Amino acid sequence: MNVPEPQDQSVPHFFCDRCVGAPVAERLAGMGWAITDHHEIFPDREPDESILRRVSLERWHLLTVDNGMHLDDPKLLLIVRLGVCSFVLRDGSARAEVKADAFEAARLEIERLAALGGPAVYKLFRNGKLSSVDLSQCGLRPQALPNR
Repeated sequence: MNVPEPQDQSVPHFFCDRCVGAPVAERLAGMGWAITDHHEIFPDREPDESILRRVSLERWHLLTVDNGMHLDDPKLLLIVRLGVCSFVLRDGSARAEVKADAFEAARLEIERLAALGGPAVYKLFRNGKLSSVDLSQCGLRPQALPNR
């Protein structure tokens, strides 16, 4: 298994999950993002819990897509419980260049929000606009939320 080098915490490091895809990770890396792609360190069928635990441990920020995610989605609940800061592209069916362009259009705001830490979930739209997801609706009490 390829284990990335420790990252400078002043530079936000992002993890592209398998839903985003390697072509998007490659495009973002080419644009200067500090990024690790799912396929660099995990097999295709690795459980979300294992992946998200690693993302949390490494203090990476998750880039993912919305494939019908809802407030009681197990993946969203794991993101919150593990204190991960995540950016969820609303249009998961878009082509790789469209996905990469959406992340790049919001890059400065994504980096600013990533510096605030998690748990946090932000919806990203194709036009580069971001909106925060109200995590109190996920059924977790505020005192149960991790502090990163």
